[in-house]
Amino acid sequence: TATAIAVTVEQHGVRDTSTTTRFAPSERALTLDPFPFGTDYALVVETELSGLVLARGRSYPFAVTPAGADRSPDVSLGVLGRFGLAAIGDASDPFLFVAPTDEGALLASAAGLTRFVAHGAHARPTLAPRTAWPGARVGGAFVALGGGVLAIGGAAPGASLVSADGTLLGELSAAELPVASGAALVALDAATVLAIGGLMPDGTRADEIRRIAWDGTTLRAARLTPLPRPRSGARAILLSARDGASLVPRVLVLDGTTATGSADDVVLVDPSDRVAPRAVTLTDPLVGAAACALDTGLVLLAGGHAAAGLASGRVTILVVQLDQTPVISALSPPPRGLFHAREGAVAVAFGVGLVLVVGGVDSMGAVAEAEIAAVSLDSLPGNVVLTGSLASAAAPAAARLSDHTVLVSTGSSVSLYFPPRGE
Repeated sequence: TATAIAVTVEQHGVRDTSTTTRFAPSERALTLDPFPFGTDYALVVETELSGLVLARGRSYPFAVTPAGADRSPDVSLGVLGRFGLAAIGDASDPFLFVAPTDEGALLASAAGLTRFVAHGAHARPTLAPRTAWPGARVGGAFVALGGGVLAIGGAAPGASLVSADGTLLGELSAAELPVASGAALVALDAATVLAIGGLMPDGTRADEIRRIAWDGTTLRAARLTPLPRPRSGARAILLSARDGASLVPRVLVLDGTTATGSADDVVLVDPSDRVAPRAVTLTDPLVGAAACALDTGLVLLAGGHAAAGLASGRVTILVVQLDQTPVISALSPPPRGLFHAREGAVAVAFGVGLVLVVGGVDSMGAVAEAEIAAVSLDSLPGNVVLTGSLASAAAPAAARLSDHTVLVSTGSSVSLYFPPRGE
């Protein structure tokens, strides 16, 4: 139904509308003006109906040198606000974790690592054959590190770093990383990870915080100041917070279990270990809420369940102010709630103040619908709008890719979500 196809050049994330060229869908080729030498180019392609954008796609970033472009700027188009099924893997081995790469993503499952190529042959998404984990890592937890995936715990304590092609790059022994399972993992940057809490081989909970670093040849683990109390099965979110005139990284640890049951507090961890971890008890906390950093000092929580155990549709914005007491508080009034109450969903930020809430479960089972929490940072608290449905309602994992799509794995299915705004 499109009446025109528009191609625009983008560089360093900024579209140059003066480069926009439109052509009829019936045309078989389009010649663009020559590109100056430079890096971080992308082509944005949109189909239009009388000026209304119906679908959009972006190439992965590429550079132009005297030898030409360093990659083929293929573009996959998708209907805005909808999920497009990209590939299906082994149904007996669901994907549990998504790590973006410069060509797509790495998908971790209990059995191994699968490479997802977003723009493969004829610009079609493809899945490469799976490569198995080193045996002791089956059933571990996963985090992106050094261009590969770090598998921690599982059948035995320790960790293994595996590259995109399945090569074992490095390992940590049980003495260096004694947690066997249930650690909260968060990547601080491309070469550094925190592993927080978890279960020891004897089943006791750990208060350990370990900083794991990869220098290109060796994995090293260092012990930081421990948690205020042992905890396992928690989640960790990296955020930026304001400390006076400076912005500093912090890790927010939420959910999990302690010796007395479900954790009723959150813990703020300083990755540099200059400040000891601080526990903050929240009023009326929700367990199992989708969570992600929204902006400086802001964390969005969506859904979850209260003490009664029923799924909630509540949306909460936590405000982290390091020079205030309490250091963490909930914004009041809160944003409008979700259309569909759910717990165990995944939240992915994909634009300024925009968060995609995907999947989860309610009393009837898995939830296939997704929603967008739209928070205008200059007119809080924000709003929520419905968006597309998933190809499968299985428990999801998700991440934003370099072409601005959001890859969502539900079971063994891999779908691409094409955001309707926030680009």
